Amino acid sequence: MQNDSAYKNQVIAWLEAHIKCELPGQQTIQESVMKPQLDRSKIDPRIQMSPQMKQMETEEFQIEFHCFVSRLAIVCNWHQHTDTCWKHLKSGEPWDDTHCCMQMNGETRVITKIDPETCSVLL
Repeated sequence: MQNDSAYKNQVIAWLEAHIKCELPGQQTIQESVMKPQLDRSKIDPRIQMSPQMKQMETEEFQIEFHCFVSRLAIVCNWHQHTDTCWKHLKSGEPWDDTHCCMQMNGETRVITKIDPETCSVLL
């Protein structure tokens, strides 16, 4: 991908078409998002039954499913450090975002790019 920009653009287009880094319906991601507090007056979407297509019209199902997935993502799609995050640390290395083995530091970006040092795809 480093030597063929057309191929790189095809791979990035495919990844962006299949992997979403924003909530359903959002066009762009927000630069800084804090984990929202769980609204105790509503049913937790993790224990709520998902909408069932056979019980509603297609358009109603699409709207309900979209809302359900959005609620799930808002509640569940957050990384919280646990002991597992640092299980491979050497003695003396700090327990911080930089050293988390999940490599999830909360950073977001507007466009997908390739890290020139690691050749990682950064969605």
